[in-house]
Formats: sequence, C-alpha cells, structure tokens
Amino acid sequence: MNNRSHTLSVSALLTSLLLLVVLAAPVGAVGERGSLAIYHDVVVVTLTNASSDGHQLGDLRVTSTETTDEDGQVIGRLEATLTTTAVDVPAVGDEIRISTLVFSFGDGDVDQVVVGGSARYPAQGPTIATGNVTTRPILGGSGRFEGAAGSAVTEHLADGSWVHTLYFSDGETITSV
Repeated sequence: MNNRSHTLSVSALLTSLLLLVVLAAPVGAVGERGSLAIYHDVVVVTLTNASSDGHQLGDLRVTSTETTDEDGQVIGRLEATLTTTAVDVPAVGDEIRISTLVFSFGDGDVDQVVVGGSARYPAQGPTIATGNVTTRPILGGSGRFEGAAGSAVTEHLADGSWVHTLYFSDGETITSV
C-alpha cells in the first residue's frame, strides 16, 4: 500500500468513527435545551439622573416589577438596570444600552437567574421597542438555578407586556418555580 492509499484509508476510518459517535449519541441530545417562560405587564422605567434628557452616555434606567407564569400566577420579581453606552449607534435615533436583569423566584433570597448583555434601543423609548426581540446570555444563577448558563430571549409584546424565555444549556426544563 502506498502513502496516498494509506492516508485515504486513515481519513475514511476517522470519518467513519466520527459518524458512529454522532449516531450513537442519545436522541435529542444535540441542540435540545430546557426553558422557562417568565411574564410581566407594562413596566415603569425610571431615569435616575433627573438633569439628563435621557439621551446621554451613562444614563441609568431602573425598573422593578412582579413576574408571573403563563397562567398569571406570581412567581417572583424582575429587577433591572439599563446603562446607555452609545448614542446614535448603529444609526441616528438608536442607542446601545447594557442591561442587567435579575429574575428572583419565591421570596427572592435564594433562587435567582442573572441575565446581562447589550441591545439596541430607540432613543425615544425607555425599553426595546414594542414588537422587538433581543437575546442576551444567562450569566449565572443561585439556589435552584446554581450554575445556570444559556440564553434569554426577551420579547416586548404588542400590548406592552413582556415575556422572557430562559433557555438553559444543560437541557433542564423548569415547568414551575
């Protein structure tokens, strides 16, 4: 057998082994993630710097609201901050804001999930525009959510309410808190 034939045989063997590993994985293991949907009504967002027109670098906005499950049962609270880091970016009339969202469950002393990241906001609005969706990373958790990782998808619904869907990378589906 020449070197070229030997190289092709090794490549074919490695490809076959990789295919075997992929096919032997448990059904649903690849790409399947657990999730938890969290809802809340319209929020009141407060600009903390009363002397700002609301469109300055470093503007800090805060909000706090009850959260519910899909059936409207109170499950906890959302505490959130938004800090403006860019004005008229990526286009005139847009802002980039970094947010930290803390979802607390039950009495909030133990079970928490922290979400953070940046998103584009309309300069004329305190939150992402109605009808918009943004995705941010889950930074961690405590209590029942210790070690949480994954992504959080935030949707600002047409009626002004919100749904935040936490997609956990460990695949655990949380149906109640």
